Amino acid sequence: MPSVISDAPKLLLLSFDGFRYDYLDRPLLKPNFDFAINKGVRAKYMKSTFATQTDPNHMTMVTGLWEESHGVVSNKMYDPKYREIFWMNSSDPKWWDGDGKVEPIWITNERKEGRYSGVVNWPGGDVKYGGRLPTYSTGPYNRSIPYTDRIDAMVRWFLDDEKPMNLGLLFFEEPDRSGHRYGPDSVQVNDAIMMIDDTVGYLVSALKEADIYDKVNIILTSDHGMVEVSPTRVIELNRYIKPEWYIWVDDSPVSAILPKRGKEEQIYKKLRSAHVRMKVFKKKDIPKQWHYRNNRRIMPIIAVADDGWSIVQNFTQNTFTIKGNHGYNNSIIKMSALFIAFGPAFEEGLTSKPFSNVDLYPLMCKILDFEPRPNNGSLETVKHILFDYDSMASKGTGTN
Repeated sequence: MPSVISDAPKLLLLSFDGFRYDYLDRPLLKPNFDFAINKGVRAKYMKSTFATQTDPNHMTMVTGLWEESHGVVSNKMYDPKYREIFWMNSSDPKWWDGDGKVEPIWITNERKEGRYSGVVNWPGGDVKYGGRLPTYSTGPYNRSIPYTDRIDAMVRWFLDDEKPMNLGLLFFEEPDRSGHRYGPDSVQVNDAIMMIDDTVGYLVSALKEADIYDKVNIILTSDHGMVEVSPTRVIELNRYIKPEWYIWVDDSPVSAILPKRGKEEQIYKKLRSAHVRMKVFKKKDIPKQWHYRNNRRIMPIIAVADDGWSIVQNFTQNTFTIKGNHGYNNSIIKMSALFIAFGPAFEEGLTSKPFSNVDLYPLMCKILDFEPRPNNGSLETVKHILFDYDSMASKGTGTN
């Protein structure tokens, strides 16, 4: 038994990019996922937020805020205040901190005495919020860090003699990379699933070897799903509007269009009935249920592709290289994500009804035993997955 370990509730949040909710239903050898499911809770699916991109959904998970509320509205976005375009992996706080109003859970955790957080490759994890970084980090995003090294870092931080970590967040690139390159139904994605299963097994073994497995709560989840795309299902914007009329800010299935001065109405009229597989909205008319309207980074016009369709400016066969994509309407079931949780705070052997990823934040705050910041999630929606919730509500989590 280590001589020092945090007395605070302990939680690990692992996100496997693009791990669709139903990937584990495939007939694959996945003993470690099976172990986790038997020991804990599996949701039928976890609904991603609109738009179903990587950075926005990772920010939602750690803040409990809709994308319009935290301000990371896409992997690529334009801010009219700064007159700049954001690209993934920028560490400039102005893109992440919601004008100083947004704080991820790893910073809030450290505001309680004796609490320390660790972050490995999580989007926004190397950003200063209110001038603060997590106590532990592997630095700027680096996809070359082996998966086992990421886990070893977490275990080492849990066991630190002076500042033992109690909250860790890890990001993994697969199966998203394989899904984009080969398609969600490919052998390569199946191989990635089994490789991730090995990673889960390595995590459990490492925690057991450190004699802390029974004290750590573990959540295995993802940001979004994946659908198959094809060069035969492409919508070309420049067939309908002139390229000099607009700036194409975001090339995802939710295309963000910034009209040049005086061109907004003309662009909208040209695009609104241009293609049966593309829905076009003025910002003020974006459906309320998407929670994707009230932010300056959402462009005056968005074009939303149907499931499996792609929006481009100019199409050439040899430049369309991907076979899988995400970013679609979050009501499309294949955009939904994996959710498994096990450890002392969770029920055992439970299959849960679906819930939204905004609910993950208040759930984690309950496990960590601190008051959440204002958020859009609901603990009521997810409290049934907690073991002895009533006791946690009256006495704290009981997971020390």
